[in-house]
Amino acid sequence: MAGKALRWTVTFLGALFFIVAGTLVLASLLDHIDLLPESSFLYGIDFIPPLWFFPAVAIAVILAWASRRGTAALVLSVMYGILLAGFGDVAIPFFQERADPGPRSQTMSVAALNVRYYSYGLDKVLDEVKRTNADLMLLSENVLAEDQISHVEKVLAPSSFRMDHENGTAIVSRYPIVSYNEITLPSHEASLSGGNDIDSMDAHPHRSFSHAILNVNGTRVHAISIRFIAGRPKDHSFRENLLWGRYLLRVQKQEVEFFTEYLSRLKGPIVFGGDLNAPPRSKTMRELEKIARDAQIEHNFWGGVTFRTEFPTLRIDYLFGMNGMESTAAHRLNDEVSDHFPVYAEFRFNGEGSTPADRASSPLTDSLRLASMPPGR
Repeated sequence: MAGKALRWTVTFLGALFFIVAGTLVLASLLDHIDLLPESSFLYGIDFIPPLWFFPAVAIAVILAWASRRGTAALVLSVMYGILLAGFGDVAIPFFQERADPGPRSQTMSVAALNVRYYSYGLDKVLDEVKRTNADLMLLSENVLAEDQISHVEKVLAPSSFRMDHENGTAIVSRYPIVSYNEITLPSHEASLSGGNDIDSMDAHPHRSFSHAILNVNGTRVHAISIRFIAGRPKDHSFRENLLWGRYLLRVQKQEVEFFTEYLSRLKGPIVFGGDLNAPPRSKTMRELEKIARDAQIEHNFWGGVTFRTEFPTLRIDYLFGMNGMESTAAHRLNDEVSDHFPVYAEFRFNGEGSTPADRASSPLTDSLRLASMPPGR
């Protein structure tokens, strides 16, 4: 009698876990290939890394085998394997295509760090920026009072420091900065520390990103520090979490559409990155991957994690190269000066055919002016 009850329990639990795990895996597959309608309750599930489904899938497979449902266990295992291999932030680096270096090939090192409004200590973070020893540093959540800016500039000298004043992005460069622009995004700023009321978001200042043009040994290089929107709902209720999640999906879509259009107007090598608040292969990142190359996954089997929590499981900090900016190495740094780990990459680009970096360029100036205008103008 006890054995029969145990079998029924295993069968029931197996069916329950199979339904839950199977639904999650199938919905994630459909969402990753853009076949899940926006009206679906599970739309946006591609923002959950496939690795997170492993416990539910493993339990479902074990219980299915224990209840002699081998075919079901195999089907779920294959589905999950496809999801993990296709969209699980994994790659085989030596299969990546590499462009041949030109006769005037140049190199530069780049790092990106969310400094978390210097909550770990301003000088501690600045020491880390200097210790990273990168030619270019892209900072986000760079919130500074007026009297702190001159201190930062002094500590980081002789590198140049430029920051925006709306979204907290900044650029630190060893190379001369020919021009610097704060580009306004169509979205509105969300609180970094408190809750956010969707109904009042339009009253907040517009978000922005930093764009500098560097003179890298006579070649113009575009350096962009950007952070896509994130934040918390106004309370912890399920309804507000769901509404806020939907809101973030819509707004990140607007931001990435604006940003990719902006990038399409720029000529010459481009490197961009920062805390993008979206996991690999999600809707936001897939749009960027269409036009640029993720340095970290080009050189590592697994992308790793960059959001430093007690049990870190998310990679949301990136460095991308495009327009001939090819990565040659990339890795995550293990320094703890924020709730994010810094990411670091080395890039190579060809300086052939570049216009002198200190000469004004009318098409480029026009591009910057157009791209910085609010939508609809």
